[in-house]
Amino acid sequence: MDDLLLLAKADAGVMQVQFKRVSLKPYLEDFAEDATLLAEDKGVTFSVVGSTAIDGYFDPVWMRHVLLNLFSNALKFSEAGKQITLKIEVEADHLRFAMC
Repeated sequence: MDDLLLLAKADAGVMQVQFKRVSLKPYLEDFAEDATLLAEDKGVTFSVVGSTAIDGYFDPVWMRHVLLNLFSNALKFSEAGKQITLKIEVEADHLRFAMC
């Protein structure tokens, strides 16, 4: 329900995206801590791979929502003993996040 409300607000233009420079290392360490705890409850492991020693330019609140949504979907379809990995790739002037 919260996801639908958030999307409705975004579509209506009520929520504004606030881009800012974000240091990836502490940002993703915080996310990984939460994801690891959630994964452990299901017997799954979580890891982050790729370069995190850079800055990104994005809305940290929205990005966390996106990452949690991707993680939640991956966790839903992962069996105990499996691993979920957040892959970070730097391509020219943008970042690519992949959850697999």
